[in-house]
Amino acid sequence: KARLPLAQFPKALAATAACCDRLVPTLDFLKGRPVRVVDGSALTLLADTQKNRAAYPPIQCPPNQPSFPMMRFVVLFSLLSGAILAAAQDSLAVSELSLLAQLTRQLGKGDILIGDRGFGGYPVIALLQHTLGVDFIGRTTRRIDGRRRLRRLGRNDWLLEWKKGNLPSPWMSPAQWQALPATLTLRAVKGSLYQKGFRVRQVIVVTTLLDPQAYPAQEVLGAYLRRWRLEMCLDDLKTTLHLESLRSRSPDMSQKELWMRLIAHNLVRCAMAQAAAEHPVPLERISFKGSLDSVRQFSLAMA
Repeated sequence: KARLPLAQFPKALAATAACCDRLVPTLDFLKGRPVRVVDGSALTLLADTQKNRAAYPPIQCPPNQPSFPMMRFVVLFSLLSGAILAAAQDSLAVSELSLLAQLTRQLGKGDILIGDRGFGGYPVIALLQHTLGVDFIGRTTRRIDGRRRLRRLGRNDWLLEWKKGNLPSPWMSPAQWQALPATLTLRAVKGSLYQKGFRVRQVIVVTTLLDPQAYPAQEVLGAYLRRWRLEMCLDDLKTTLHLESLRSRSPDMSQKELWMRLIAHNLVRCAMAQAAAEHPVPLERISFKGSLDSVRQFSLAMA
């Protein structure tokens, strides 16, 4: 693993994600447009070496408490197959929004990005829509009042206007901040997403998909519900593939260890997509843990 160039790992990850997407039928909602999901998490580097501490400084802990180097990473999922398209990593001092900015080159014009509250701010949505031509669906930390709407589109469906703040965003360059529009017209959709085992039962999502005929409210809410299921992919990575901590003794090897787990996740996803295609069942019905156990049991026969 040490002899493999680090630059080859993102290429391998993208290739496995493309293979997985080809095995799954195209989406039958949101006009079949490519839908990406962004999410982030943090990892512990158990090898407490000087190099790891320099690249990934540990968080401040109370006296006499152990502290380890920490890595923050953000990934782009494909909503179609659940495969990981791209990833960016850095220390805990770098925000998830800064890592998302590094991944924007992986998004194409016409894509739709789904994110949680942490990504539903004015700078992110404005940058995606006006600079990249990417639409957004997600929740936001802003208070949304339906009584201050621009226009009512339907029941629990309305247009609203956001104004650009006075303070520039710290993760954007001054030129990027100045290029953002002074106002944004967004659509707010409120609805029930109750499913057994889910904590949230009713949500309000904001989106740049303003046409209620082309993008019905239920399709917007359904896309966000599927994003919740992809959050379990991070749990698959950290629990099933044991990515909650890294053991490499240098930053380069830690990054390679991270990339290898992401690639392994995509390869298991490919096996799941093949099984779903051969035995016509929804991909969501197939267990990641069960698929991984099957691959391990049959690995000797496959070899």
